[in-house]
Amino acid sequence: MSDPSKKGKIISINGAISLSDQDVDFTLIMSILKNTDSIKELNLIDCRVFQLPYNFGDLNSLEIINLNGNNLKILPDSFIKLKKLEKLNLSDNDFRHIPNFIVGHDKHFPNLIEVDFRNNKLNYRDRDLLRWIHNEQINHPNLQFLFDKEIYGGIPFALERKPFDDALYEMDFISLLVEKKTDKDYLHAWKHLEELGEQSSFSFIENGEFEEFEYYRIIDRFLKSKGELLEYFGKNDEAIKLYDDIHDSFGDRGPLIKKGDLLLKLDQFDDAMKCYDAAIEIDPTYEYPLYHKAHMLFHVKRLDEAEELCDRALELNYEIPMFEIFNLKHRILVEYGHYEDALPWLDKLSEAIKSKIQSYADQEILEPQLTDAIVSKIMILSYLDRVNEGLELTNYTIINVRDDHRLWSLKAEFLSQLERYEEAELAYERSLELERDPKIMYLFALSLIDDSKVEKAKKILRKALEIDPNNVDVQLLSNSLN
Repeated sequence: MSDPSKKGKIISINGAISLSDQDVDFTLIMSILKNTDSIKELNLIDCRVFQLPYNFGDLNSLEIINLNGNNLKILPDSFIKLKKLEKLNLSDNDFRHIPNFIVGHDKHFPNLIEVDFRNNKLNYRDRDLLRWIHNEQINHPNLQFLFDKEIYGGIPFALERKPFDDALYEMDFISLLVEKKTDKDYLHAWKHLEELGEQSSFSFIENGEFEEFEYYRIIDRFLKSKGELLEYFGKNDEAIKLYDDIHDSFGDRGPLIKKGDLLLKLDQFDDAMKCYDAAIEIDPTYEYPLYHKAHMLFHVKRLDEAEELCDRALELNYEIPMFEIFNLKHRILVEYGHYEDALPWLDKLSEAIKSKIQSYADQEILEPQLTDAIVSKIMILSYLDRVNEGLELTNYTIINVRDDHRLWSLKAEFLSQLERYEEAELAYERSLELERDPKIMYLFALSLIDDSKVEKAKKILRKALEIDPNNVDVQLLSNSLN
């Protein structure tokens, strides 16, 4: 029970409420703040707060919140309503994870400029957390996130590190850049890798300074960094030699898979197949080479064999599989025309991607993949003439996942089928605002023709031909109207 003597009088000075080293009467604070817009700042410092009230987000006039030195582990869901929030201090609490709505601050807190998470219980060896911190520094340079670790190249380091830690985190930094897959980040990663020179992780491995479980982790980082960089810069022979050297040194399956993927890109199917088979032989219970071989078989239209390997991979690790396996499984079923059977696999794919986004995973990379999965499901619903269900899912996805031009186009198609032409017209216009795609212009013109708006359809078709003069469908439709 709280000590009444510890409850101080609540005083507002210059638009701020401040308490320190005393128990908090949240009922009183909520009643004060909910009845005024003049209080912009709340400071509850060292007040032994274990939990914020469920309706804390109703204090939507707050711009600065300082909860330093308490015992908080989570924030209430209503926190997402604090749209005016500019500064948030959660240092010296008990957070083990960054709350999801702080991870997705772009959508929820447009004015946010500073967040302090120092002296919590965050796991700085969590790769997803590292990726998120790194991306925040690149994508939001004006937003200051404060952590209680030394920062080196965008990666938080422990203040005291073993040589293995240095090697692993160096490769982490480079592979995080590579995962961004932009010209700028590839160049940055290559420059950093060259600067490492003889101090690179592979040098540490060659010197035999690590135990087996350690060098496997660094090999993984090394393959995802230098190998992909060599491929990006067109140095395919050097990349193949790198994969061969690592495999010859350690007999690891990873280099074989990477080499097989590169050979597949180069249309050297037989050699790629040999690499995947060799990787499977090293460890038949490992799903990754099975997936990669299945993907290659799908690529060359050997669907029965591809599906068999997909099923084998799922049997090996059904609980936490690669979500790419779900994607490949659904694509095989669609290729067969088994649309109903494909739908559950798309649901599994979406849930698997969401589970990664809900950790600290890179939303910028995963949200487009989630959108792709949902778009695929909506297209199947369209094939199956499940119009209302498709429209409902499309509306939900636009609001809650991503404002994507394909979703607006699909929404417009559903609305056209329902003869809700005015709404369809608005949806097509929104799609074209996001991306001027001649294919969508063609569909837009068809919808306008159905709505007896022929002149506007002609105008849309002329714009489509300006973008793609060789689009045969647009040409034929345009000629038919003249």
